[in-house]
Amino acid sequence: MLFGVFYLHLDRILLQIYEIYSTMQYKVLYFKKSTIIGLFAYIRAMDLLFVVLGSLLLIVGIVGCFVPVIPGPIIAYFALLVLKFTDGNELSNRWLWIFGALAITVSLIDNIIPVYATKKYGGSRAGVIGTFVGLVIGLLFFPPFGFIFGPFLGAFAAELYIQKSEIKLALRAAYGSLIGVLTGSFLKLALVLWMSYIFYIAL
Repeated sequence: MLFGVFYLHLDRILLQIYEIYSTMQYKVLYFKKSTIIGLFAYIRAMDLLFVVLGSLLLIVGIVGCFVPVIPGPIIAYFALLVLKFTDGNELSNRWLWIFGALAITVSLIDNIIPVYATKKYGGSRAGVIGTFVGLVIGLLFFPPFGFIFGPFLGAFAAELYIQKSEIKLALRAAYGSLIGVLTGSFLKLALVLWMSYIFYIAL
């Protein structure tokens, strides 16, 4: 009789222990599943954030190809660096080194070309400064055609009124400055568009 009562209580205790174990196991599995899902969602959200940030950097980089105070290729290069933080990107370190070197090289060339072109066509330092001032004013107040006429008129006015050059010489210097600015800008734009293409195909 006592043995039967003891066996009954033992059976109930074991059953309760099993139910507690099963409940705990289910909670552990649910916790693991929810944690994995949450982690995956977090990673995807961070990837989206990096892609948006990279896209904004590329847009600023394109604008910087035409605005002298903004280093377009350098800013666009940071978009590629941001891309390395995303999950599953296919951008190799080799390409990062290549585009880094190109961004620095093109930025340096962009500072040399307008000066060289202006000097080659008989212009002065005032003509170079007038070119950049005219470019900024043209972009701000007369977009998009101000990009073309702004540098030319800025260089012409600087040569004519500051340097006191003859009209013919001022026109020639203005033409040289315009050629220099356009060459540098389109060179930067080509590089930034290339980096933009690499950015989106590497996602």
